[in-house]
Amino acid sequence: DSYVYAGDLWRSYGEENKSIICRKALSYSSWRNIFFHSSSLKIEDMIFHTKPLFNNWKKRIVFLGYFFDPDGPMTNAAATDQFFKYVVDVAERYPDCSIFLRMKMLEVSLYQVMLQRFANTPNVHISTQYGIDGLSYILCRESDVVIAVQTSLAEEALAYGKNVILIDNLYSINGMCSHIYPPCFDFLIARSSKDMIDLVGKIFL
Repeated sequence: DSYVYAGDLWRSYGEENKSIICRKALSYSSWRNIFFHSSSLKIEDMIFHTKPLFNNWKKRIVFLGYFFDPDGPMTNAAATDQFFKYVVDVAERYPDCSIFLRMKMLEVSLYQVMLQRFANTPNVHISTQYGIDGLSYILCRESDVVIAVQTSLAEEALAYGKNVILIDNLYSINGMCSHIYPPCFDFLIARSSKDMIDLVGKIFL
């Protein structure tokens, strides 16, 4: 019925985007950005499936994913598998970087798949702590690079001043960021693993 945008600029883009269908568009500030500032929690205090040895890693990269829904075009098994492949590709290319993986929701079944998928990638750490408000924001704040599917948190991290890379393709949803965002966003949109790796490399120069 209603779609809430993070300001007039986003509203103007949204009203031109035919993939967004609503009766009423509302312009509202990114109030959740307060989470970037409101907590003194450090990444060292967070809970992951393995304990990161922070002194061993050169940089911190966080991947933001969705959740698993077999019927969802961006959350089905094939899309989730491709997202995890991106994580592995970046982790293997930057073995001296700590890779944090944060999903919107972490179901038990998905967690078991993740444990198996990343068993041989020691620098990937799965975030398992979901009882703290704004923890995803803190994780982004404490990381050097944010690599994300199309989500409002990625936009908010960009507004906060973080280095953000947007994932354009997830199996059946190809070009989703290219179609949603205006051309001035092209510099931060990755259309393949190679694009992600290259963009991370440019950020770390």
